Amino acid sequence: MPRSARVIAAGLILTVAVVVAQSAAQWIDFHFFDMGLRVLDSDHHRSVFGALSLVAEAGAAVAIGLRATRGRRLAWFILAAVVGVLTVPRALMGLEVAFERYDVPVLVAPLTVVFAVLFVLTFRDPGGVRFIVWGSLGLLACSFALHAVGPQADSAGTTAYAVTHSWAYQAAGMLKHGSELAGWMLLATGMAAVVSLPRRGTT
Repeated sequence: MPRSARVIAAGLILTVAVVVAQSAAQWIDFHFFDMGLRVLDSDHHRSVFGALSLVAEAGAAVAIGLRATRGRRLAWFILAAVVGVLTVPRALMGLEVAFERYDVPVLVAPLTVVFAVLFVLTFRDPGGVRFIVWGSLGLLACSFALHAVGPQADSAGTTAYAVTHSWAYQAAGMLKHGSELAGWMLLATGMAAVVSLPRRGTT
């Protein structure tokens, strides 16, 4: 099996395992502890899987940067920098007042450009790599859409407790946080797969 295929297989297995564990942790926290274990609640970045999401995004930025060093194309360096920079305010949400309102609306514009450029730049990548990268972009788009229009968006006249302590909210949360985590992990996987190719075959 080619090295790039092994990288993709390992990345897929790891991603599935982590996302399943994330969903299980969220279910356990909701079903048994009434959302009392914040370390298991992916709705904030100080939980185990919230922190992993930040690590995955930073890892994707690093992987894009590694690809940039091989192809020597300015666009890859810019992409790596943008993804890396966007990780910082996400990590500071809830810790710094200046970033309290940093949310999906702020992310949409820069990440839409990032996703579009990634789509174009990977158009001639090997099929397996292209499938992983484009799949990751689809998962991230799904996650951000759910952040914007999930159950909390239709909660007028309802208490915050009633919204967050419902199966609809938790199911949407598992999907949106799982999609986000999987998206960043698979994007990093796709970039790592390209880096593992012989240099003559990279762009």
